[in-house]
Amino acid sequence: MEYRAEIDAAIKEVLDSGQFILGEQVKSFEKELAVHCDVYHAVGVANGTEALYLALKALKVGPGDEVITVSHTSSGTICAIKMTGAIPTFIDIDEKSYLMNPDLIAKAVTPRTKVILPVHLYGRWCDMIKIKDIADSFGLHIIEDCAQYIGNNLIGDMGCYSFYPTKNLGGIGDGGAVICYNSGLANYIRRAREYGFGERFVSNFMGINSRLDEIQAAVLRVRLKYIDKENARRRDLAWFYHCELKDTELILPEHEGVFHQYVVRSKKRDEIVQAIGAQIHYPVPCHKQPAYRDYTSLPVTEKICREIFSLPMRITQDEAKVVCNKIKAII
Repeated sequence: MEYRAEIDAAIKEVLDSGQFILGEQVKSFEKELAVHCDVYHAVGVANGTEALYLALKALKVGPGDEVITVSHTSSGTICAIKMTGAIPTFIDIDEKSYLMNPDLIAKAVTPRTKVILPVHLYGRWCDMIKIKDIADSFGLHIIEDCAQYIGNNLIGDMGCYSFYPTKNLGGIGDGGAVICYNSGLANYIRRAREYGFGERFVSNFMGINSRLDEIQAAVLRVRLKYIDKENARRRDLAWFYHCELKDTELILPEHEGVFHQYVVRSKKRDEIVQAIGAQIHYPVPCHKQPAYRDYTSLPVTEKICREIFSLPMRITQDEAKVVCNKIKAII
């Protein structure tokens, strides 16, 4: 584990304090995350799915409302929408970026639409300027799913983070946060993450138990200090992959973002994955999964999901060279 000595010391400090839930480590992490993201408020919660759920509830999204989003994402995005009772309205993605296609948003808006929920997938940022213009023209809110992106580009009402261990900013368990500029939204989420308490043990409204614990916050404070270094390392590895594979038939990603994943496309995907042990993010789009089945036609999403796979990002360049050589031998 990277930064092991600092992480061990941070955990020991929590154990010595005897305070394990919503203590000084959480408060300090929230302040430091808000500074890093250049926003006024950050509120720690239990995981990324509940960050999205609480953000939706803060905007009073509920049964019968519609949320425009994409199917090419983790099922946690759709789970959060369904937890509110709202309906996910799927639109297709852009074939080059694999992100929400803003040109399709306006056609998907109905009188019941309340929120646009773009997903910054694979560490790449959606076209938020265009999305914001469309949202403003229809009077819609925006919640950004930042589970795979860590940066300071919040355009929407709120941004929602996951600190799952594989993320660029990852803990040693589950964790999440909501960032925003608006004090009212932040205060709602602080109360909603702990049963809707107005005062201790008195719920003024129905919230949930979604507290970020002190050990995760302490670990995340250590990791946050090195996030720029970590993102730079990922960019360097992505550039190495690009240089090694640019003359092959693979379709490579554009060189931008923080590269939570380095996702490439090939019609020989399954053969390559078997040879190098790569992962596929995500093989079955959400609108094709039994829990969220929707008969919307999303041809780009379905095509992409048959061809994409992710090259490992937590390896050295020497190890990446071996991966690239195996891929080139196949194609």
